[in-house]
Amino acid sequence: MKEFIITTSWDDATIFDKKIVYLLDKYNLKGTFYVPKEFSYEIKNGDTVKRIDDEELKKLYAKHEVGAHSITHSYFNDIGPDETKEEIFNSKKYLENLLGKEIKMFCYPGGKLSNTAVKEIKNARFIGARTTELFQFDVKDPYLMGTTINCYPFPFRKGRLAAKIQPLRKSFAPILELGLPWKSFLSWKNLAKSLFDYAEKNKGIFHLWGHSWEIEKNGMWEELEDIFKYISSRSGCRYLTNSEVIDLLSRKD
Repeated sequence: MKEFIITTSWDDATIFDKKIVYLLDKYNLKGTFYVPKEFSYEIKNGDTVKRIDDEELKKLYAKHEVGAHSITHSYFNDIGPDETKEEIFNSKKYLENLLGKEIKMFCYPGGKLSNTAVKEIKNARFIGARTTELFQFDVKDPYLMGTTINCYPFPFRKGRLAAKIQPLRKSFAPILELGLPWKSFLSWKNLAKSLFDYAEKNKGIFHLWGHSWEIEKNGMWEELEDIFKYISSRSGCRYLTNSEVIDLLSRKD
């Protein structure tokens, strides 16, 4: 019997995750936070956002799940097998030593995969790994766990014309194939609600993911809270972390 499942995940462990945790707790939602040991990113006007420190990390995610996200946030298609193995194994060891509990999930930095990465994630005894693949409502392979929608401007983004239309170009065919309402093309919020409704109707998984620093950069906090409110307090569904989704599906196989 299929079940309607709601899960969320958030990458990079920056200071803006405080807002994510606040909103998740406000609407009784669950989150999996993928944490690299090292991370910094220039968001705008030369400002740099960095990863929260270890002591803050232990407190902030206490009610939610923490997953590994490598040591240096290196892309696996850019590094060799030995470095890939070190990034994966050491990230698990680092977080387990810090938090004193098992780390079950991994997330590919930048969504970049390699055969070596998948193999080493299995060898490190993670139960699953999340990708950045969109428009997914099921998990066929726990080490290639897809998502439903990314919290990112739609249908247009900032920047050059080609970059502005990229989200619309990638999303056009899936939206049509799923038979979503025409209003889904008008905004990220509309698309998120339409995908949620589709997942609910078809007893699938609705997996929302994002980066809190991107939400801050793009001024999307009001939209995100509206979506959290929309997907919360639903009957006939299960609110799970990423690893709880994998555990549930594995028991059904």
